[in-house]
Parts: sequence; structure tokens; C-alpha cells
Amino acid sequence: MELRKIAILFCDQDNPFWLETIRMYREFLPVHGFYGDFLFPEDPRDGLCQAELMERHLTADYDGMIINPLTAENLLPPLESSSRKFPVFDVGPKCDQEMVAGISGYIPLQAADFEEQGRMCTEAILGNCDGPLGCIGGPIDTRQSRMRIEGAVKAARQRSLTVLDVEWSDFTREGGRRAMKKLIPLKPGAIFCANDLMALGAIETAAEKGVEIPVGGVDLIPEALSAIEEGALTASVGLDPAELVDEILKSIGLFMRDKLVPTGTLANNILKTR
Repeated sequence: MELRKIAILFCDQDNPFWLETIRMYREFLPVHGFYGDFLFPEDPRDGLCQAELMERHLTADYDGMIINPLTAENLLPPLESSSRKFPVFDVGPKCDQEMVAGISGYIPLQAADFEEQGRMCTEAILGNCDGPLGCIGGPIDTRQSRMRIEGAVKAARQRSLTVLDVEWSDFTREGGRRAMKKLIPLKPGAIFCANDLMALGAIETAAEKGVEIPVGGVDLIPEALSAIEEGALTASVGLDPAELVDEILKSIGLFMRDKLVPTGTLANNILKTR
């Protein structure tokens, strides 16, 4: 069987979630009749750098490209390029869906319900908490971060709890530490973080300050799961990378064969609590 060539555009390689996802792609690509060209921008946090990398590969001999945009808008220019000859699959999707409406060959794949992730985790950390809820988001221009925060806020407001102003950060452990230092003086009753690395930074700061507070994150990275088992982290929600990648590649194969796009989410959110 002749394998089809697909490019996979990444961003951050520091997050253990992405490292495991890359490993799963390497395992599942040949299973689904593909081989992959992995693209990593020189600066993994620079949206323009990621867009330029995508632009350089638009005329390459690919059957398709998977994108993981850094922001909701940074890949719009290359997506609108007339030089592209293959479909682009936005996993998340992470692009602003109003802005990409009508772009030929752009295929959004609903990997997970980001808002549900925020809601599920927040419901788990609130427990008997009477508020207020503090939230640490990733970059404000990332769609998954905004939607996770929206889910967290909705969960708190359904219980008539006060929500503090969001501390927007950068998806890093140090970013979580910095944001938590700002939130502690406001005496939050629980903290939701838009990813596990920030949650781990938040609990480190809380421990240094002698503050005991429920904290939850997103991604189910190994260190977060260990912190849950040890009782330091309250909860994490996320996807099974193997299930996610398997379903992404199945969906791409279905589109290439029958021009069909799956409806609904590709992978189920999993909640882990202490």
C-alpha cells in the first residue's frame, strides 16, 4: 500500500502532552496509511514564526496538513493562500471559526470540547467551596484557553459563586507561579488553570505561601497525575493522546476517501481527581 504524505505543524514541544501526542502520531501514522513530516517553528511561542513555517511548506508535495495554531488568528494568512493544493485539518479546532468560514480546503476537526474541560474540572475543585473562584488562563488569544475559562466561569456562576478577574498567563509552569502570586492576596476559594503546567506552578506558589486551596488543570500530564495521587493537585481533565490521534487520522482518511467530515468530538474528556 502506498502511504500518503501528511505534514503536522506543531508549536510547543515543552509540554508533556504534546510530547506524548507526537509519539502517538509516530505510532499511528503507518497504521492509517500515512507517513508524516513533523514541522516545528524555530520559536515555539511566536505565532508569526509558525505562520511563516506553514507558508514555506504550502507548495510541498503533501496530501494534507494537520495544524495546531498558536493563536486563533496567526495562521489565517497562509490558510487564505491560493498556493495551497491540499486540505488543511485544524485540530481543536483552534482557529477563530468565524474568520475561517468559507476558506476552501480548511477542515475543522472537533478534537474535544474545551468548554466542557473547564466546566468538568471546576465542578470537581469547587466541592464545598463558597468562592470566589480564581482562574489562570493561557494566552488570551488562544481559543482553547478562552473556552476552558468560559467553562470554568459558567460552572462557578451556576452555583452563584463570585469569579475573580482572570489572570492571563502563558501555559508555562512559571506563568502559573506568577499568576498565583497575584491571586493569593484576593483569597480565592479554588483555582482553575487552563493547563496542567500552570496548575503545577500554582500549587508550588500556594505551598510556599502556606496556603491550602483546591487547584485543577487540563491535560492529564504524568506529573499532574502524580500530584493528584500525592494530594497536592485536586483535579485534571484531558484526553487520551492515543485515542485522540487515532481518531484524527481516521477522520482524515475518511475525508480523503469520501469527502466526509465527522460530527461531534473525536475524543472524550477524562476527569481525574484525588
